[in-house]
Amino acid sequence: MCGIVGIVGSKSEKVDLSKSLFELSKRGPDRQASLRSGRSLLGHTRLSIIDTTHLGDQPMQDPTGRYTLVFNGEIYNYRTIAESLSKKGLEFKSNSDTEVLLHLLIEKGISALDEVNGFFAFAFYDSLNDYLLLARDRIGIKPLYYCIQDDSISFSSELKGLSPLVSKMTIDTDSLHLYFRFNYLPVSQSIFQEIEQLRPGHFLEYKSGDSTVKCYYKIEGQALGDNLYDLLSDAVRLRLVSDVALGSFLSGGVDSSIIAALANIHSPGLKTFSIGFKDNSHFDESTYAEKVANHIGSDHKTIQLYQDEMLQHVSELLNYTDEPFADSSAIAVHALSQHTRKDVTVALSGDGADELFGGYNKHQAHLSALYPGPREKIASIVGRLSQGIKGGHNSRLSNLIRQVQRFSRGKDQDYFERYWTWSSWTAEEKVSSLLSPEQGMAYEKSLRDLGPRNESLEEVLLSDTRCVLPSDMLTKVDRMSMANSLEVRVPFLDHRVVEFAHSKRADQRFRKGRGKFILRDNFAHILPQEVFDRKKKGFEVPLESWFLGPLNKDLKATLNDGLLVSSGFFSAAEVAGLSDKLNRKKISDVVHLLWAIMVFHRFYSRFGH
Repeated sequence: MCGIVGIVGSKSEKVDLSKSLFELSKRGPDRQASLRSGRSLLGHTRLSIIDTTHLGDQPMQDPTGRYTLVFNGEIYNYRTIAESLSKKGLEFKSNSDTEVLLHLLIEKGISALDEVNGFFAFAFYDSLNDYLLLARDRIGIKPLYYCIQDDSISFSSELKGLSPLVSKMTIDTDSLHLYFRFNYLPVSQSIFQEIEQLRPGHFLEYKSGDSTVKCYYKIEGQALGDNLYDLLSDAVRLRLVSDVALGSFLSGGVDSSIIAALANIHSPGLKTFSIGFKDNSHFDESTYAEKVANHIGSDHKTIQLYQDEMLQHVSELLNYTDEPFADSSAIAVHALSQHTRKDVTVALSGDGADELFGGYNKHQAHLSALYPGPREKIASIVGRLSQGIKGGHNSRLSNLIRQVQRFSRGKDQDYFERYWTWSSWTAEEKVSSLLSPEQGMAYEKSLRDLGPRNESLEEVLLSDTRCVLPSDMLTKVDRMSMANSLEVRVPFLDHRVVEFAHSKRADQRFRKGRGKFILRDNFAHILPQEVFDRKKKGFEVPLESWFLGPLNKDLKATLNDGLLVSSGFFSAAEVAGLSDKLNRKKISDVVHLLWAIMVFHRFYSRFGH
């Protein structure tokens, strides 16, 4: 896991990468370096995982000096590929996957992407032909931003690494609307008009000022094996290859428990990690994690945090943020990553299973909307009657009210609008009233491209895998783990497991209205029964109580700061209305909007103007 940055074109001779490399140093604290070749300047910050000697350092060139590679990620089947290349007479100088990828690209070009099993974002440059290839892994586990400007292309793992290389950055108002609706930006979007994200499963070619972006991978639902246990077990086995200490996150939920159990089978005595909230039992699931750890026999560590310690992570998260991202569970992931990094450099995670196998409440809601029964009709009535009551996340009752109201809003919409309603944190009309009337509204096309193509639950799950997973869940894990120089690997997103999941019909993934039954059928014998029986609970934090307590002063300062309104993006009346709600302590229905504003304010004060 590393950070990459670079520029190709006429501007490459006029810049250096020292500022960019500094900005990316947490992604790669072990070494930072840059290299000029032809019309390129490529940079790399290294977190040493495979072959930790200097032979694995980057930027890496072939013996002729013609080809250069900077690479962020891991190629899990690199040993198999290396063996194949060795049979053709190639001799390797290192034991790193970077050198294997470099020579595979030299030999096979773009078709090399079909052979690798891993997560990655890389830049491959051919100085003889002044040709640049950028590529991102199939599912979008690793990020890659780029900008084509001034007869050059620049790229980076994070916006903060790219900003020193870009001459102009303008807030994209369509992206702003999407951010406040979803609390994240969809896969190809950036907060700036001039900068884009390379989509998952895509590559970009740049030569002589011309660029083309193409797709090399689409989820086809073609199972590459018929036994999920064997597929996932092998995916975990591959992800245990490391020359540094490795462990696994363990929340006690289904997904992380499966990964930890399989990893401990392959590597007995595996270190596992969870966090607990000492002064808020509603958000504390550490006891469940400890029960699973005892069952599988892992070497478990529970990190118990008090409120003041969690609030420190809020501050660190805001300081690290270089693009608005307001999934509040990132606070907990930041805390877990920071404490896990004290013991290991690599951690496995259960991310991806919810999207693949139907683990969210909204998936059950979609199923209920397609096949309503008496319970759904009652929920719809209760939802309409309770509109004056504010739901929230601070208690089981308020969360139930919120869910019933949410179901009632979406159930009668057409499938496309329903999908985005149930994917939103803030209603579209609320966002439209918050932002100034002159702000852009041309975001519909990006949603149309990413949303479901029909009302089936299979399409809902596919859209979640294509959009919500890389835009929200994987962005969260990448940013929060990299902020703490921790590599996180996600076995559920091995492309073989992804294809297996999407080869299954909804009725094979759901039973009696509940998802993940494939996981129960395949892994119940290695875990306690209660893991599968317990209702899913997200990785949440007590935002509302924080905003009414220790973060109240900071939030008031944010809402009263003239910078928000003077930016021209916000309605002064709506901001004043939110401030009034805060003063009256009536914020249950706008907690996540307030967090999104707080995150944006910190971003805008540092990068936006």
